[in-house]
Amino acid sequence: MTQTQHKKINNNRINAIDFIKNSTIFSNARYEWIKPLIINILEDNFVDSDVKKLINGLLSKKVQEGKDKKEKTDQKGKPKIKTPTDEQQDYELTIKKIVRIDSILNVGLLNIDEPLELKDGLNVFYGKNGAGKTSIYLGLCKTLGKDKTVYCNISAEEDDVSYCKITYEDNNGEQYVSEWSSGEEVLESKVMIFDSSISNYIVEEDQVNQFKMAHLKTEYFSFLYDLYQQIEDEMQTESSTLNTELQTIEELLSEKVLFIFNEEFSKDNIKKASFTQQETQQLSQLERRIKVLEKDNTEAVLRNIKNALEEVESVLLVFGESEEQYNEEAGENEFVWQLFFDKSYFEKVNVQIKKYNDTKKAFENSGKDKISSLIPPDWINKETWENFISSSIDFLNSLTEEESRKYLEETCAYCHQPLQTKEAKVLIKVYQELHEEHKEKLNQEAQALREISDLMTDCINEIKDISNKNKKIEAEFENIGKEGQIGYDFESVVSVFQKYKKLIDKAQKIDINESDIEKIQAFWDIYHNLSTEFKDAIDKLSKDILDKTNKIKEINEKANPLRQKKALYENKNNILKYLKLQKHISIMEEKLSDISAFRQTTSSLKTAFAQEVTLKEFKKNLQVEYKKLGFSPPQTWNIKPSTRYGVNKRVYSIGDRKLADIFSEGERKLHALSDFFAQCKLDNYKGVFIFDDPVNSLDEDNIEIVAERISELAESGNQVIVFTHNLYFLNSIISTQKEKITKVERSHNQISLIKEIRIGETQELKDRLKKITSKMQELSSKTEEEIDEYDLRNVYDLMSGYLEDYVEKVYFKNVISRYRPNIRMQTLEDLKDLDTSVIDKVLRLYERTSRRGSRHSQPAEVKKPKYPELVDDIGQLKQDFMYSKHE
Repeated sequence: MTQTQHKKINNNRINAIDFIKNSTIFSNARYEWIKPLIINILEDNFVDSDVKKLINGLLSKKVQEGKDKKEKTDQKGKPKIKTPTDEQQDYELTIKKIVRIDSILNVGLLNIDEPLELKDGLNVFYGKNGAGKTSIYLGLCKTLGKDKTVYCNISAEEDDVSYCKITYEDNNGEQYVSEWSSGEEVLESKVMIFDSSISNYIVEEDQVNQFKMAHLKTEYFSFLYDLYQQIEDEMQTESSTLNTELQTIEELLSEKVLFIFNEEFSKDNIKKASFTQQETQQLSQLERRIKVLEKDNTEAVLRNIKNALEEVESVLLVFGESEEQYNEEAGENEFVWQLFFDKSYFEKVNVQIKKYNDTKKAFENSGKDKISSLIPPDWINKETWENFISSSIDFLNSLTEEESRKYLEETCAYCHQPLQTKEAKVLIKVYQELHEEHKEKLNQEAQALREISDLMTDCINEIKDISNKNKKIEAEFENIGKEGQIGYDFESVVSVFQKYKKLIDKAQKIDINESDIEKIQAFWDIYHNLSTEFKDAIDKLSKDILDKTNKIKEINEKANPLRQKKALYENKNNILKYLKLQKHISIMEEKLSDISAFRQTTSSLKTAFAQEVTLKEFKKNLQVEYKKLGFSPPQTWNIKPSTRYGVNKRVYSIGDRKLADIFSEGERKLHALSDFFAQCKLDNYKGVFIFDDPVNSLDEDNIEIVAERISELAESGNQVIVFTHNLYFLNSIISTQKEKITKVERSHNQISLIKEIRIGETQELKDRLKKITSKMQELSSKTEEEIDEYDLRNVYDLMSGYLEDYVEKVYFKNVISRYRPNIRMQTLEDLKDLDTSVIDKVLRLYERTSRRGSRHSQPAEVKKPKYPELVDDIGQLKQDFMYSKHE
């Protein structure tokens, strides 16, 4: 922020309102639309309805003046305060005081199931280290929504949860309940807490400057943020409504006037849209002509003829093939069907039959010379003998080399009997060599004949099953100008193919008969001619459809402008509404983007104000707190503002060194307390303060000063809750003759509270003795074997604590109280009748209780306590050291 953007800050204080009014918010034209509401905020004239009126104005909507006027008188002030049902993360519970702690269960070893009432002013919880004060503190913090870690009782069941409940009072005197359970989050309350972790954080980390100083009116920055949020929420709600309406009307228009989404139509053009009676008649005539053309069923006829053509061609495909040829007359390529089975085809078949027979003969002749001496002469040319030898050779080829050798040399491959002669072995070997030499060639020729035979079979099957196809073909005769049925002697064609197949299977030459070829050709011509007729019909129908399509297209081209004009006229209101919604959505999007820029600008203003004004005020208050706590920081140190990512912080340092590098442990504590008190004072905070051991690391003099400062908080109308183990601090912060405290004690597996005791009174002795009696009653119902060692030690712990208090409160008459800054001189006279013989008895009994308890560390060889000894020791305690004897 430069000096040209706002008034220079001098000794005369400037508040946040003046700072904002002299900023770019009031000079930048971008803010013009929101400026009236900002002025209302700064002048305390804002009402919630102003936001709705602003949005209505942007969208040129009408507003209800009467209703808004009434709201103005009722709601005058700041933007509405958020409640927990709005954005919970930005909300803090307002607590004036904590009325009572209703319950704390399963937090550490602590279980408080009876309400613990808290006073308006000072409340003190005292106990030694490890007594369980922190469990109460942490349970209280979690119920107030503070970020603390709580551990459940280690002896608890796995499914047990920690639970805390308090009753508090707000600034209006209304009482409410706040509860917390494991795994849940509680809204954070505006309660000031101070403990060691907070103390360390204040010293070690840079602190965020978030002060709420009433005289500087810093809260108006927050009011602006709330205004922006309120406007943004209202705009987003409005945008959502507008988008829903737009989507609905888009769906409607897409059905009726889809073309408007692809063309630009101005509002004026739509308003002027009309459709005359003459145009209505003209469009009606065109629509009728289109309907007449569309009623024509040429497309359906075309589909049926194409299906019939497919059946015809499926027949042709079995008996011939289609080849692409160039048609000079048409000037394009076309497919022409050719018959397979003409005279030349069967002549080729005879050639193949001859090749097979020649190959077979060559095989037979080549072996005669080699085997003629091994078999009878009349066997050589017999087919039976050749089959016998071939089967044997095939069997031998299927065997391994070793097995094959056995059959060649020892056993007959056909009858599996031992080979009787040398000639038999030679015969098998010779025939195998001949077979391997000619077999592959012979098999190739035989396979060729089998393929021709299979083709004959396909033709025979196709003709036998042709009647079903003929029915589908004949059904379309009427559409191509034919009558009747396909008349032909199909059996005569079947007999031709059957006769030729039989000869092929026997590898015998076919005697090609002209009559047979003519029968096949006549059969082929029937379906070939049908194919031509169906194609001609398809070409004609396709041309007719194209002509019809072109005609419909031509009429539609004349009708479409009239249709669009009519649609625009009939949907005029919806189209105007659509254009209006689009404009309104665009306005909302533009203004929503402005809101983001406004937040950024306001954040920069707040940072600049904090750097120039609030931090200056904080420094003054910090110096006051330093003085109250008697702390003198180095004169050369500095507090500087540092802003990153929109967050303004204050940085303490001497040169480039931080406080944690400079101060001693005690100095850190005093600085942290001063910083804490200075922030509270700047924020003008009144309410609940909670301190957990705030004087760690401090000497006696500083403890007294801190005690005095905390007492000042209680005296100025705040509720102050203090947890401490420091007796000196305890005696410094309370008047032992007047004020009562809550004492926290821990036995082995539980924490107990002694409520509302006054230091120096015998009430604590009464409570301890009552607990001892109760424990002994529990133990008396058990056998010695059932009694746990730790139960005995717990009772001894109570006894040793009783004796300590007895010596202080009864024997020494509270003349010398532990950690008091002086002796109570007014009670010295009570010591005149002091019986010194009691001292030896107290020491002896105290030594036994201490050794047998668990409050103090013990040598390993100390024997375990026993129940009979405990009974005797309690008897002595009640006989010699009863508090009532000395009252």
